[in-house]
Amino acid sequence: MNDFIPTQFLSPQALALLALIPAPNAPGTTNNYSGSGSGSLHNDSVDVKLDDQLSERTHAFGRYSYFGNGTSSSTIFGKGGGQGFSSPTNSFGGTASGRSQSAVFGMDIALSPKLLTDFRLGYLRYHVKTQKYDGEENLATSVGIPGLNLGDSFTAGAPAFFIENASGNGGDGLSNFGSALGVNACNCHCSRLKTSIRS
Repeated sequence: MNDFIPTQFLSPQALALLALIPAPNAPGTTNNYSGSGSGSLHNDSVDVKLDDQLSERTHAFGRYSYFGNGTSSSTIFGKGGGQGFSSPTNSFGGTASGRSQSAVFGMDIALSPKLLTDFRLGYLRYHVKTQKYDGEENLATSVGIPGLNLGDSFTAGAPAFFIENASGNGGDGLSNFGSALGVNACNCHCSRLKTSIRS
């Protein structure tokens, strides 16, 4: 054991990526890394409903609902990305904002003692905007990996890097870095690179 790949056999891209991961800093001999960060989360919601008996045979109602939320979080590996600190139960890293609005109008009319009509009209709008922790910085290009950051906002920022362990099963997930759903829960624009780093 304790086999190491000599540096001359590692690509400059691999070395640049490894340099993004902080060195172990936890006490003891386990070579663990411990990081801390901050995150914020806010939610705003409004519900309004009006009912009116327009006449003995006619009833109408209207409802409007609004929900807005936002989150912002740093990542455990800093420039290298990885898990975020948005909340104790969510590993999101980056910034996101969402807004959901819905409106409903309805009316029912009793045409006769045995016949009732009911009309409903609804509207729904849902908008979410997410941004990777590193924004428009083109991490893949800066470390020499072509073809991932293509100069537009859709492919900007860090791609996802998935570290496989010796058995090839993808590791524990905590060692993955960069940004993606499988790394820091960021459903951001896409770029992904799968790599293996084995000892």
